[in-house]
Amino acid sequence: MLKALTSAGISITLLCTLFSSVYNKGLCFEKSDIAKKNQHDISINNIYSSDYNYELQGVDFNYDSFAYTGDEKITYLTFDDGPSKNTIKILDILDKYNIKATFFVVGKNIELYPEILKEIVRRGHMIGVHCYNHDYSVIYSSVEAYMEDFLKTYNLIKEVTGIETNIFRFPGGSVNSFNKKYRKDIADEMERRGFIFYDWNSSCEDAVVGATSESCLKSLIYTSTTKHNILLCHDIKNVTVLNLERYINKLQEMGYTSFETLDGVPAVKFLVN
Repeated sequence: MLKALTSAGISITLLCTLFSSVYNKGLCFEKSDIAKKNQHDISINNIYSSDYNYELQGVDFNYDSFAYTGDEKITYLTFDDGPSKNTIKILDILDKYNIKATFFVVGKNIELYPEILKEIVRRGHMIGVHCYNHDYSVIYSSVEAYMEDFLKTYNLIKEVTGIETNIFRFPGGSVNSFNKKYRKDIADEMERRGFIFYDWNSSCEDAVVGATSESCLKSLIYTSTTKHNILLCHDIKNVTVLNLERYINKLQEMGYTSFETLDGVPAVKFLVN
């Protein structure tokens, strides 16, 4: 659909405006300096994230998954890439505010910090699979390669904590420039096996090169516009540890009265299967 629209002469800027109006968010797709390869980065306030190298054309987005019918504004804090040396500090802050969160963990880091993974669970937070080694060129080289990476992390989580999680997050999100060839096949196979993947509809952009306290806070404010607010953070990033309390306080000022795990929450998905 997007390719047809752009072929008809509708500009990327106009499409961006239309998309933003559909789900009332501050996310905007714009041309980047790699546009010559027909790729686009996701941009929040003109800050481009190298980790989430989205492609615009030919991709359908599941806007229905952004719908939320409840009256209460809820934030679902999610932390990717841990466990890490920062995780205990984050857990302490979450305890201070009586907040539960969801951690999408990396297998190699589980091997480094198994006791921290146990501590995440002990404190009542939710665990999901992210990946084993975060090497996109390997993970997305085939459906079989993705499954091998996923199951290695899944089994580590089970071995260390006894938990058989049914949620995961694609490295780089379900739509990125590395998984174009196999993304739908991977998603279909994972969902056939009973797993649910979660993208996000809000981000503090802490994985952007050169991210600062102020840039992260601005991104959080501009993208936290829905009642069903799945916020992407990374517990390996020092900027997030330093500013997590600011994020929580600002979200509370914005009317988010509850912070919960993703347990039973409708999934936000960039990819429509």
